[in-house]
Amino acid sequence: MNITRRYGSAPYSVVLVHGGPGAKGSLKPMAEELSLQNGVLEPFQTRYSIEELIQELHEQVCRETDGAVTFVGHSWGAWLIILFAVRYPERVKQLVLVGCPPFEEKYVPQIMDNRLKRLSPGERERFERCLPELSGNATDKDMEELGKLVAQCDNYHVSDFTNEYEPDGQMYARVWTEAATLRREGYFMKILPRLRSEVHVIHGSLDPHPLNGIIEPLREAKVNYDLHVLERCGHSPFLEIEAKEEFYKSIGRVL
Repeated sequence: MNITRRYGSAPYSVVLVHGGPGAKGSLKPMAEELSLQNGVLEPFQTRYSIEELIQELHEQVCRETDGAVTFVGHSWGAWLIILFAVRYPERVKQLVLVGCPPFEEKYVPQIMDNRLKRLSPGERERFERCLPELSGNATDKDMEELGKLVAQCDNYHVSDFTNEYEPDGQMYARVWTEAATLRREGYFMKILPRLRSEVHVIHGSLDPHPLNGIIEPLREAKVNYDLHVLERCGHSPFLEIEAKEEFYKSIGRVL
């Protein structure tokens, strides 16, 4: 299933790249809102390795657009658009990183600490039981259960959104394992200095992914970026009731 959903009309100047990995369709609310002013593409990720996903995104973008466009990546998608921009800089006008995970391994324990303190003892037990499954043979049921727990501790006050697509547990297990290895081996710190695009970081103040794990590596790599921190906001600003208006103002200023 190689799908690219189109919103608004051509020319398509904005490409939304979903997180997960495996959370296809999750950016529909953002796509619908941004399409009021821009032609928007929401390409689905369907491959099971990072190299294949970079190539798939390139194929999808080249099929639908001419020249450079703005890429908006949510969560894992923020990493994917960075990997894409380093490989294909001529296709990238600017990058918008929304809820980006930290680039270095030393920040990872903060994510788990931030999540667990927002869960009850029973929820913590279920959360920790699901995690080992996701690094190996994750089922869609595992992915669904973990997704509910992550949504609870990653978000602040979100509006209802029912994704018509089920999460892909196999994609999560295979791609995230590969991505986490790249981070552990310092790969992002090697490639960040090669970024030549404008970078915009939009991050919720209550996102469990530590903000310093994003901006400190960008500073160290001498990447030019600007930062928009949203108050009363978790990991998915486009769903946050108190923050989404400010989120769309922030993203509108850079499109």
